[in-house]
Amino acid sequence: MTPRSRLGTNAACLLAVVVAWGAIGASGAASAGDGCSPRWADFEGPDRFVQDLLVHDDGSGPALFIAGNNATINGKSGGNAITKWDGTTLTPLMDQNGLGIEGQDVSRIAVFDSGSGPELIAAGQFWRAGGQPTSQGIAKWDGTGWEVIQDTSLPLPLTNGGSPGVRALFPYDDGNGEMLYAVGGAPVTFSVGPNEPYSVARWDGEGWFPTSDSDGLGPFRRTYAGASFDDGTGEALYVSGISFEPEFDSVKIAKWDGESWSVLPDPPGYSGFPTVEPNSLAVFDDGTGPRLFAGLAGLGPGGFDHSSLAAWDGTAWEIITDQIDNRIRRLQVVDLGDGPKLAVLGDFIAINGELMKGLATWDGTSFSSFTDDGGTGVGGGFVGGGLVWSLATFDAGSGTDLYLGGVFTNAGNIDVVGFAKWDLCLPGPCVADLDPDGILDLSDISLFVTGFSSLDPVADLAEPFGTFDLADISVFVTAFSAGCP
Repeated sequence: MTPRSRLGTNAACLLAVVVAWGAIGASGAASAGDGCSPRWADFEGPDRFVQDLLVHDDGSGPALFIAGNNATINGKSGGNAITKWDGTTLTPLMDQNGLGIEGQDVSRIAVFDSGSGPELIAAGQFWRAGGQPTSQGIAKWDGTGWEVIQDTSLPLPLTNGGSPGVRALFPYDDGNGEMLYAVGGAPVTFSVGPNEPYSVARWDGEGWFPTSDSDGLGPFRRTYAGASFDDGTGEALYVSGISFEPEFDSVKIAKWDGESWSVLPDPPGYSGFPTVEPNSLAVFDDGTGPRLFAGLAGLGPGGFDHSSLAAWDGTAWEIITDQIDNRIRRLQVVDLGDGPKLAVLGDFIAINGELMKGLATWDGTSFSSFTDDGGTGVGGGFVGGGLVWSLATFDAGSGTDLYLGGVFTNAGNIDVVGFAKWDLCLPGPCVADLDPDGILDLSDISLFVTGFSSLDPVADLAEPFGTFDLADISVFVTAFSAGCP
């Protein structure tokens, strides 16, 4: 969009100077966030369904990385399964030759240092990255180009069709050095057979290794999630999954101590042959001390018809609630400005009979929805009222906000495509400190007036961006009056 001004240049400059000078001696200055309530924001993201979100600095500054299916971004199609948003621009993750990830989608992203600095790792169902073929659907981005991660000596977790099926990707040190863990595996509809030791695999930067005991066994035929938790005996890796082996057939959670697997007792109501997807794990302190939380999606006569949220303290399980009317897809700890909470993501419409629509938080006492005057949660997806797969907090320059990814077409009453923003109304950087030197003075006023006159983005402080008008002046004056935090 071509920048434009709705005010005459001389009038705009004069008004900015007069009002800004008046702000210097103004009393009753507004505090950051006055007049704002958390709400769904009208925000244009990539035109795609999103599976994972992650904040990372790949050498060009912190940005929000958005992973999902391929889409058309900035007029370019193909190779756009991952997009980077720095607060201003959406940029497909492609090398200098315009080559990105080609294939169906990217399901998980993580940051791992294999010896040359932190790099972005992508896993999913794709067959080329940066023009390089891969049969295992995993590659790394160093900030300028892609390199596939390939080790045919150990197959990665596979799905029914033989394509990689990584459901979680994260770094972890089990006492043998930090490695990148990938978990996944064949679905329960696959033929019944022995455990696959590579349903939990780890990469040391050179090759893949099965996370299996001396008998070569992994815990599950299909693994869903992983989390590091200290049950009082030291940090260990916990994973959730499903198996058909007799010694595991009623077990949903297993513990890896670096040498062998042990199993946890079943949460109440979840014993016997697996009729549940343990999709998610997260460690959270809800006021009773850190506990391992698990999202257990139950299979009823008509399909997945409920979920439970359960917590393990190292000794016993507590069912927080079993009144979640569809699947939990992911659990994640998030701070929305008032302390850490456990975010619950999934296909559900209600929790304990209260409307939530795909997203809620648990603070140890109650569940809270994301509701403004436009509506609650997300909707319009293929499952229930919307499916939320991932979330991340990111400061794009005007304060930290919450971003969601999944399969949905509206957030509140705002039309979106799988990517939504919840405006937390948190204070951002000192907007009026244009130097920036931490002091508000004539230098900042001069920079604003000059920028406004020349249609410089430095003075474009208010929506609609690209238009210079009284809204920009108002934002500057209000920020100048409030002072720097």
